Amino acid sequence: MRALVLIVVLAVLAAGCGSSSSVAGIKVPKLVGMEKRAVEELLPSKHLRWRYGESGHVQFKAPRPNVASSSDDDVILRQAPRQGTLVTRGTVIRLVTNCIVHGPCA
Repeated sequence: MRALVLIVVLAVLAAGCGSSSSVAGIKVPKLVGMEKRAVEELLPSKHLRWRYGESGHVQFKAPRPNVASSSDDDVILRQAPRQGTLVTRGTVIRLVTNCIVHGPCA
């Protein structure tokens, strides 16, 4: 019976190794300097969520193709956590754009 339990535990551990949803298994990409639209297309593919400034609105879906926004070319000035930090799936990345810092962009 103990051998069976050990085999099951080892199988569960082996199944979790190497998956992108493992604890602290996603490396935060460099977002500073990127345009907002590119960031919003990248983060969902990494299973990460994001919000801008102090907004409580958390986003997780890429923008729809062929739908443009006047803020698509805003530039990311700051991000938290920093590039290279290992995080878990679903972590919220806080972003600050040039329009948040310098006022409304047209």
